[in-house]
Amino acid sequence: MFIYDDNFLSLDQILKVSQTVTKNNKNIIWHTLKNTSGILQYPKIKDNNITISEDEQHSHAGSFNKTRLSEIHDIGNNILQTFAKKHGIEIKETLRIKANILNKTNKQDHIHPPHVDMNIPHMVLLYYVNDSDGDTIIFNEKYCSEETPMLTVDKVITPRAGSAIIFDGLTYHSSSSPKNTKERIVLNINWN
Repeated sequence: MFIYDDNFLSLDQILKVSQTVTKNNKNIIWHTLKNTSGILQYPKIKDNNITISEDEQHSHAGSFNKTRLSEIHDIGNNILQTFAKKHGIEIKETLRIKANILNKTNKQDHIHPPHVDMNIPHMVLLYYVNDSDGDTIIFNEKYCSEETPMLTVDKVITPRAGSAIIFDGLTYHSSSSPKNTKERIVLNINWN
């Protein structure tokens, strides 16, 4: 399953999320990480023109293991419930909600390591807080503990403020840092 929707929140809701999920919000503590996924060994990509490398990422956990940690949980949960209601999707439980910020980079033709957020069945909703050229890449292949597949690109999604995608969480995906915009801000919601 893959769904893209750029018309499920009101303009007021989009602006409220944008004003809340920012480095300037003193209520949100951002942690600077040396990488985006922490993965050392990852699948290879069939396209030789794509380079895989890491970038620094700012991250904030809104909830983890069903425990609310900050207001980001409430915002993310509202986004998930609104999206699910519009598309007739049942939500059993929210597993994790976090916000990520990637800053502008000089690197060309590079993406971050392909990964899955969890190695158990789950779904992913990525909500794009701002317009950015830091694309999300969705691959055709899914995680399997027995083998590491050669990956082929299925979809490339350019972040647009107020848009979101959902997909099977066992599908390999990658983020990328913006090259033209200041930053890429995303809410990452894992659920089943």
